[in-house]
Amino acid sequence: MSVSRDVWCQAGRPCDHTSKENIDYKCRKTAFRAAHIRCVDSFLDRDLEDAAFLDSARFCKILQSRKGKSKSTMGAGITFDWTV
Repeated sequence: MSVSRDVWCQAGRPCDHTSKENIDYKCRKTAFRAAHIRCVDSFLDRDLEDAAFLDSARFCKILQSRKGKSKSTMGAGITFDWTV
C-alpha cells in the first residue's frame, strides 16, 4: 500500500474518480482496511476464547468492553420552577 500511496502523492494527490493513481490507491487502501479488520477480529475472538477457559472475570470484562454502550448521559433532567 505504501508504494501506491507514494505514486498517488507523486501524481499530485488527485481526487477525481477518473485518475488511475487515485483508483489504485483507494482500492489498495480498502483491501488493507478489510484485511486489518479481519486480523483484529480473529485476535479478539482468540483472546475471548482464551479468557472464557482461563479467567471468568477477564471474560466478562472483555464482553462488557465489546458491547455498544451509549456514551450519552442523562444529566439532571428538565428543571421547572427549580424542581427536576
